[in-house]
Amino acid sequence: MVKKSGDEVLSRISSQLENVQNQLDELVKKVERGKEGQKEYLTMKEFAKLAGIPLSTGYQISSKNLLPKYRFGKRVLFKRVDVIAYIEKFRIASESEIHSRAINSLTNGGHHDA
Repeated sequence: MVKKSGDEVLSRISSQLENVQNQLDELVKKVERGKEGQKEYLTMKEFAKLAGIPLSTGYQISSKNLLPKYRFGKRVLFKRVDVIAYIEKFRIASESEIHSRAINSLTNGGHHDA
């Protein structure tokens, strides 16, 4: 086994840290590009695709005014944040979340935080 000097070890660590920093910089750039690439307003087809629903279901949701929308003649647009909020309404808690809420409810005398 060859012993390395302190300078060699520091140099190697410095090089590895620089490599990690470069990788992090690239990841940050990818995330930022992804954000810029996302449209704020979605067409009906884009809404349905994002929500993972058939286009016909998208039209039903729109016609029942279950989701805020912007109408320009026949063109309808949905705000991305509104679509995501709408999808989140249908979230079903996991078994462990339900269990935790039940335990909290029992230990807090039936009172729970919203």
